Amino acid sequence: MPVASPDGTRIAFVSYGGATRRLWTVNSDGTDPKLISNVDATYPAWAPDGGRIAFVCSTTVGGEICTTDTNGTGTEILTTSSFGKSRPSWFPDGRRIAFAGSDGVYIVDRQTSTASQLLFINDVDSPTVSPDGSAIVYAAKVSGLPSSSDPREIFILDLISSQVTRLTQNPTPDLMPSWSRDGQAVFFSRSSPTGTCCLSVAKMSKSGANPTFLTTGSPPQSNTIQDYDPRPLDSSWTLFARVQGAVTRIVKVDSNGTTVSILPFLNP
Repeated sequence: MPVASPDGTRIAFVSYGGATRRLWTVNSDGTDPKLISNVDATYPAWAPDGGRIAFVCSTTVGGEICTTDTNGTGTEILTTSSFGKSRPSWFPDGRRIAFAGSDGVYIVDRQTSTASQLLFINDVDSPTVSPDGSAIVYAAKVSGLPSSSDPREIFILDLISSQVTRLTQNPTPDLMPSWSRDGQAVFFSRSSPTGTCCLSVAKMSKSGANPTFLTTGSPPQSNTIQDYDPRPLDSSWTLFARVQGAVTRIVKVDSNGTTVSILPFLNP
């Protein structure tokens, strides 16, 4: 997943070269690439101040939540339990990190390395903390969708009232939710009814109203999207991880969803 830094000047991403996935950063124009971590890494997430990057690192017991400085030093392993973990997301205090576990949403405290379960739910995906830290948006499986698809919808958990609100009710899978930088909107992706083609990215209000599609879901731009970071759309661009043949590239897309440029560092 390509992720822009809070100030938009750097991009963190994972390179899938060989058997090990490496964590890199690069300028937003594709210059000055830097290898950040040699350990197997996935799902990078920038700290609110841009000083550290959280990611899932592979250890002898499985995937754990780790953080590192942006120069690749001071790596921390925050969790030690054996269940699967994915998609870390920072709270605005820079101390706590939410992440998806195999049976729900968890929070780990960087200062104590103590993890606690916040939400009990199977097959949760992409729990993302709101900019003010008051809510978490996530995708979760629901019944009634085709068995061949990934039957997920978008929900918000209010951390003050503990109320869960369902935002989408759609016959096709809705995935990978993320907040806008002002916390007033939610981005998400929607695939075809079979879940095998034409991923589109949409934006809606945090109440779930008025979804607007930012990509068309038609070739060549959207049916090959693997992952994305929508938050730079609040300025002028967004990021996609896009498959071209056997190679995954990072592309920048203008806010109208039509102009695509491939970052120079990732060209063959």
